[in-house]
Amino acid sequence: MKLTCLCLTAIVLTICQLTRAAYLDQTVLECLKTLNRNILVDLINNAGLTTVFNDPTQNFTVFAPSESAIPKDLADIGTTVDQVKGDTAMLNRLLLNHAIVGHHFTKDFVNERVFNTMGGFKVRTNHYLYNNQYYVDGSQIYQSNLECKNGVIHSVRHILYSSINNVDEIVKNRTDLSTLDTAIQVTGLGSFLQDQNPITLFAPSDDAFKELGYLVQDLIQKPDLLREILKYHVVPGSIYRGAMHTVHNLHTFEEADQAYLHGSGGIDGARFVEYDVSATNGVIHIINRVLIPDSLKDQL
Repeated sequence: MKLTCLCLTAIVLTICQLTRAAYLDQTVLECLKTLNRNILVDLINNAGLTTVFNDPTQNFTVFAPSESAIPKDLADIGTTVDQVKGDTAMLNRLLLNHAIVGHHFTKDFVNERVFNTMGGFKVRTNHYLYNNQYYVDGSQIYQSNLECKNGVIHSVRHILYSSINNVDEIVKNRTDLSTLDTAIQVTGLGSFLQDQNPITLFAPSDDAFKELGYLVQDLIQKPDLLREILKYHVVPGSIYRGAMHTVHNLHTFEEADQAYLHGSGGIDGARFVEYDVSATNGVIHIINRVLIPDSLKDQL
């Protein structure tokens, strides 16, 4: 029985090795076709990038969203595959944002490493040790290190919507974070949120601030207190949803208190409204409550 199992294992390994060896004779575009990534291949052709991904002299790494993720992720932002085909320039940038120059394998994706994409953006890789999984801009790499003639393919769970903006700029640009933006300006924390790298911001929405009622105006008149409250919403490092695996405390920049993370369910009793908004210097999660550290509650 043991001999039979060993033989079967050897056969499977040999087949896998032969399959991977076959990809070495194919370009990235040909590999994607072999993998039945039909939507992605169609978008590449539509964006006029066929020559780029099919050029055997190229040398790049591609993060390829799964076939099912593309229409779903596009629907989540209110568009469709057919609609994005209508804006070739935007589609071109989006696709090139999934490619970086050079052959890069998962061993290169150390925690918090930042790569420049061929689309002019930046992507951040994370290696979370608790499950030994790799992520790029919060999207899990579920199939890795497929080497082709002119590159390497890593399959990811979602489309990468990377940003050219830092944490502070993203807050300014979002209409649902206008109260937070005002609070940041009043406390002078703008440069802090621009310069710290990497960080995670748990950003209370405008609705979250409304729950405080008259306290919002009181806090605006107490910028020192408000500054410490806001710093309680910021922690060092980029903590994407994939890292929210257990209940544990987080060290915040407020320093006197630790925030209590309930896995991916919430933080200090606040629920997550939106996860994984990538910034050039970290990540933002939108929450439905303003977090008040215990050491400051008696000052409200």
